[in-house]
Amino acid sequence: SPFSRLERALLLGGYFLAFEYSVVSRNYAIGLLLGLLHVRLIGRVPPWAHALLLGLMANSNLYAAILSGVLALDLAARTREPRAAGPTAYSN
Repeated sequence: SPFSRLERALLLGGYFLAFEYSVVSRNYAIGLLLGLLHVRLIGRVPPWAHALLLGLMANSNLYAAILSGVLALDLAARTREPRAAGPTAYSN
């Protein structure tokens, strides 16, 4: 992430993540947790695990369903782009 360690700690301990999303609106916290878990595990687990996480995320609330669709499109684009063989892959 583009944030420093201090900024990440402040973000996680901030009002919206610590109180609004976890106490007032619990279903938002579940969607946020599954979305962050999906992003953290990109490239580390097989695609079926991502599909499971995004499916669970889509079932938590409407906003998470929309975000889950966007993340699924991003995952599909990542798996379909060709891998470069090295620094000379595009040179003649």
